[in-house]
Amino acid sequence: METQGELVYGGDMPVGVVYHKGRQALFTTRIASSEVPKPSEVVLENQRSQGLAFWGEYDNQFPQKVIADIETSDIIETVIDWKARTLVGEGVMYGNLVEGPGGSQVLKPMQNLEIERWLRRTNFDLFAYEASLDFYRYANANAELQRNLGGEAVGIFSQDQSWLRYGQNDLKTGLIDKAYLCAEWSTVTDLKNKGKVIPLEALDPYYDVVGQLKESRQYRHIIPLRLQTAGRKYYALAPWNGLRASGWLELAVAIPKMKLRLIKNMMAIRYWIEIADSYWPKKFGEQAWKDATDEKRKKWINEEVAAFEQLMAGEEEAGVPKALMTRMTEQKHSGELTSLWKVNPLKLELAQGAYVEDSQETDYHIVRGLGVDPALVGISPSKGGQSPGSGSADRVKRTNYLLGARPHGTRLLSVMDAVSELNGWNTKYNNGMPLTWTFRSLHVATLDRTQQVAAEDRINPDTENGAVQNN
Repeated sequence: METQGELVYGGDMPVGVVYHKGRQALFTTRIASSEVPKPSEVVLENQRSQGLAFWGEYDNQFPQKVIADIETSDIIETVIDWKARTLVGEGVMYGNLVEGPGGSQVLKPMQNLEIERWLRRTNFDLFAYEASLDFYRYANANAELQRNLGGEAVGIFSQDQSWLRYGQNDLKTGLIDKAYLCAEWSTVTDLKNKGKVIPLEALDPYYDVVGQLKESRQYRHIIPLRLQTAGRKYYALAPWNGLRASGWLELAVAIPKMKLRLIKNMMAIRYWIEIADSYWPKKFGEQAWKDATDEKRKKWINEEVAAFEQLMAGEEEAGVPKALMTRMTEQKHSGELTSLWKVNPLKLELAQGAYVEDSQETDYHIVRGLGVDPALVGISPSKGGQSPGSGSADRVKRTNYLLGARPHGTRLLSVMDAVSELNGWNTKYNNGMPLTWTFRSLHVATLDRTQQVAAEDRINPDTENGAVQNN
């Protein structure tokens, strides 16, 4: 805790929050992202001169700032985790597309021993979950694909996206073909420092990944998994980033801290003590009080107040009888007794439910900004804070959410299109046709959508409803 005049910093207050004792007001000056270590100009110049594409226009620390901001919130990472778990669900499935009722395309699942063993050996579900977490945090994820000497894919991993940076694009081809892994971007100056930086080949995810792999002499590759956003060539920008820029995140962090500070101060000030000026000469003697310097009088007063605080303090002694004696004086003319000390207990109360609705509103905005219907995670803008919908209504919302997330699943599983071709699975198990990969949650959502349409439409489906049922 640091005190400068009327201002209090630190203690139980978050970074960038200042409490003004005199005004009893709480001020927020910045959020945690500004506290991320900033690389020196020498570090930045060396990185830039070696062809690194900065993530964060000026300091190459954008993902680190995102992490710092997320850690100030009690809801953002929870919702991101919910999105990842909801998408990945029970894992992946694969098969081929066949024609279904009404001319719709239906995924006919298959199960193959070689493929199933590969999925378990590579712990593919873990890759999918970790990649989806990064995808929803930053709108950027990656797949590190490892091949054996024969060119088959034998491993797939999701590297920590906050450690990953790409090289600037090749001026002749326009391709981004270099990637670097490093945990210390705020200090590293040499991209060839093998102790701190791992260089990897980056592939163009938009065209013929298999062809690039067959031409490559490397055996470790980074495949970017992102959806390109406007004006950003190297790194996409997450849609929820507006929460950081708009102030909603800062407000959400400040409300509980402000309420805690108010409660603590109300608990600290329990009595208002009134002491008559005539008390002090009677206490210390008329002449002694008259002759005492200002410093001496202040010392006597502080000692008297400290003795009173010691008497009244001590929650651990609750229930122990205490006696408080205050002094009184008799008025010369009226004979009435007047107290020289007056103890006024204070009943300072925070209004019931104060700031609750403000907190609910910020939660609502944050969840909506993260692309989730707040009802799906138990939040609504109502005073109760709970979803007002029925279970069936929430089921429809969840189904619609998953249907909307289909492009995300397709992007994350695009790496398996390359694996299926490299490992010969298309030829061996699907007559040369590309296997189709999807998350089970997306497949179930498609089936569930069919169950939500009218019964007569399920019997006589049209192309719009597109009943999707396995043969």
